[in-house]
Order: sequence, then structure tokens, then C-alpha cells
Amino acid sequence: MKCENCGAEITDKMKFCSECGTRVPTDKECPACHTRCALAAKFCSECGHDFSKLEEIEEDTGDDDNDSEEDTSSSGHYSVILKDCGEDKGAVLRDLVAMTGKRLWPDISDMVDNLPAVVAKGLTRDKADLYYGGLLLDGAQAEIVADEDGDGDSDDDDSSPGEPYPEMVDIPGRNFKLGCTPVTQAQWEAVMGYNPSYFTYKGANRPVEQVSWDDCQEFIEKLNEQTGMCFRLPTQKEWEYACRAGSKGDYGLVEGGEEGDIDDMGWYDGNSDDETHPVAQKQPNAWGLYDMHGNVSTWCADASGPSSHVVCGGGFNFDAGSCTATYRNGCESDCSDNWIGLRLAMDCDSDTDDDESEEEDSSSAGSSHKSRTCSVFLKDIGNDKNAVIREVRRLFNKTFGEAKNLVETNISPIPLHLDCLREKAEEIAAALEAVGATVEISDKDVGTVTSGNCSVVIKKLPFMMGRGDRMGVACIIAEAEGCMPANAWKMLDNLPLTFAKNISREEAEEIASKIEARKCKVEIV
Repeated sequence: MKCENCGAEITDKMKFCSECGTRVPTDKECPACHTRCALAAKFCSECGHDFSKLEEIEEDTGDDDNDSEEDTSSSGHYSVILKDCGEDKGAVLRDLVAMTGKRLWPDISDMVDNLPAVVAKGLTRDKADLYYGGLLLDGAQAEIVADEDGDGDSDDDDSSPGEPYPEMVDIPGRNFKLGCTPVTQAQWEAVMGYNPSYFTYKGANRPVEQVSWDDCQEFIEKLNEQTGMCFRLPTQKEWEYACRAGSKGDYGLVEGGEEGDIDDMGWYDGNSDDETHPVAQKQPNAWGLYDMHGNVSTWCADASGPSSHVVCGGGFNFDAGSCTATYRNGCESDCSDNWIGLRLAMDCDSDTDDDESEEEDSSSAGSSHKSRTCSVFLKDIGNDKNAVIREVRRLFNKTFGEAKNLVETNISPIPLHLDCLREKAEEIAAALEAVGATVEISDKDVGTVTSGNCSVVIKKLPFMMGRGDRMGVACIIAEAEGCMPANAWKMLDNLPLTFAKNISREEAEEIASKIEARKCKVEIV
């Protein structure tokens, strides 16, 4: 038996010709003379037709294709998705050269190494069937999808806004807006000119993913140039506040003031089928924000380490407990994965600064003084101490340790702010009362409470300090500062070290005694 392509001797057991690589048996029909040839053949073995001109021949007879296409499908355009190469990767690679028109082997190899991959799109149904059949003969797994609706959700693209950014929602009680959905693949591609997502074959209205924090900064810069607006990433505090929508539980409030449910509000490992889904398909929170829980995590502006940033919201492959309003993670700024996307934020136009400046410039000195004599006291933390700690941390830009120490101080009522505008005092009170705390605003300036102004200073470590003792001190610092023990370990390299600021004298003495027990020289200031 001879190869129909080059005439070399082959046997029935051979899958490919050892000389030219033609597939055995033949499985492709020449459009010129209808001779059956291998899919990998470059030329017809009978008439010498160049198979790379297959598309031109089909275009010449395109009227018939279009007629049949109208009869079989209303969409008219299809894509072929390669999902698995099977055991015979070499045969798949050779067929992909013909299908994609790519002649550079590395390009084809990259496609196969990053599955699922779009082999070809914009095909007639007949041609899609031809490519699909060829891949199946090679032992691969493939899928044909309609370009119009991707995975069958016919409103995927139709529900996307025309602008290259989501609709921005005003957040009640705050001076910023947040995107009602994560940025979609279509919106990213409109700005950047490419789509980095893993789930590209599932529809352009799915959230963009596989974008690093650095990529997001580039996207925002270009988007601002195109639109003349001032988009940015939200801070973690802004994200959590917007996600809660006034809730005290794990998930945001929904319309009607009820606590949300993860199955109704988000895509997570219990309902996602291990993939992202089109945005805005689940129930929004009470403020009109979709996909705050699951689908993709979104980057925040906050740094979580020297070269890392915070991500919030969980993802399609996270469990329900990792998709809550309080859950956050830290990732390297150059990290990109198929569960990380972005949500845009922007500051609202506000006259607050002008009003404050006019108030300060007022000729009535008494009026100006009166507006700055408010003090805020925390009288009762209610039933959810952790929620109060988080709010105090957000409102006063403190570390977790500082906020915890402040909330747990023995002073009653606890002074939070002793000199602020009435508007600021009311904002603090509203935020804390929303999580069950009791807050009092006083118009009298009560001065400084000295028992809440202490800090601990480590002056000197003992000579030849053991590793266990050093780690013990690092853990005490980490608890007080709300950081990782590894970071606290490094802080001990630079003495004197001041930490646990603005705590009560009693708390400072308790911390100092623990450190002094490890032979360190400590001072309370």
C-alpha cells in the first residue's frame, strides 16, 4: 500500500505516512476532483490542488452555502472550540495549521497548551462541521457554538451597555459610584483591543478575567483617556460598604430589606459548573449591584503587601464562605487567573469641599467654631462586635489591631472623634448604627482623653534572642497591628519600634508585660 500524497510505502497499522505525515486512511475530499485525501495533506494526490485555497473555492460557491445556512440556522456564523487534544496531539497540531491559517508552529502549540481555544470563528455551518469532524477523527474533543450567543444565552451581548464600561451606581451615604457589574470581556476588548480571558468562548458578556492589578491600571488609564472620565479601582472599604448595602450579615441586603442568599445572588462552586457566567444574571443587592458575591473576584486599590493588592468577592470556584462581604484575599500585583477580574469606581461630583471652605471663610467666627465642636462617642457595640470593629477600621483608617483595641477599650463611652464637623459626626454615627452600635454626638468639646493615648515601644531585644522568643514577640505585634506574623518579624529588625498606638494605659501595660516576659526592654509612651 502506498501513500496517496507522496507514494511512500505504508502499512495498514500506520496512522500517518512516515515520509510526509499524511493521515491513513484518507478522510478529506478534494473540492476540485473529489479525490479522498488525508486532512493533513497540503495538496490533492490526484490533481495537485492546493488545499490552502479551500476557502477561496467555498467563497466562489458561497451562494449555495448561504441558502442552506438560512435553512438550517438563523444565526449564520459559528465557531469551533477545541476542548481536549486527546492522545494524538501531533495529528491535531497538523490539522490546526490548515484550519487556522497559521504557519508558525509556536502559535499553534500555544493554542493547544491553553485550552479551551477558539480554533476558528465566523464559519458557515458546513465548514464548522468539517473542522469539527476533522478534530474528532484525530481523537480530540471539540464543540461548535453559534457566534451570536456563545453558550446559548441569546441575550449575552444584547444586555451589554454600548459604553466600554458598566453603568455606574451612586452609593448611598458615600461620595463615590461603583460599577453595577464587573467589567465584561466586550468592554475590556473595546478599550484594550484584545481579550485575555480564559472563558472567551462562552460569550462577551461574561466578566473579563485573567487580568492582573497592573493590567487593570493600564485599562483604567486608557478608559479615562477615551471617555474623559476619572475611573479607578475601589478601596476594600468602599467595596465592602457597597456590597453590604446596609446588611449586618455575610451577604448584602436585597430589595425589601431582607438578607441576601448566596444561591440567589452569586455564582460559586455550588452552582457555577466550574465556570464564569454572564454578568447581571443573579439577584442584585438593594443598591442595584450585581455579582458582588462569586463569579469573579475583583481587584481593590489597597495594597496587602509590598508587591500585592487586595481582591474581594470570591469567585465561581470558591465555596460560599469565601464569597461573603467581609472575605478578602491578597494577590501579587502581576498575578492573573481565571477567577480575578475588576469592578470600576469613581468619585461623585460634590460641593462638599466648597461648602466647607465657605463655612471656614465665614465672617461669623462663632458659627465656624460651633460647627467644629462635635465629639463622637461609642456607647454600646451591640451584638456584632466584629462588624463594629470593621466599621471603625474603615471610618478612621486604622489597622485591624488598632480598631479592635479601640472598640475593646475599658473607657465608657469610648471617644471616637473629639473635634469634627457635625456632618462628619453624623456620617460616623450613621455607619456605626447601621451595624447595631449605639453612638452619641456631643456638641461640647471634652478635650483629650489621656487614658486612650498610649503606645508601646520596644527599645531593645535580648542578646542572642532565641527564634521561639522572637516569634512570640512577633505574634504579639501582629495581633496588635492586624498584620501577618512574618511582617511583624521583619519589623523587629528596626528598633526602637512603636506599635499599638492610641490604646488605653491598661492595654498598653498588658502588652508590655507579655513582651517583657521574653527579656525585651519595653517602654509605654
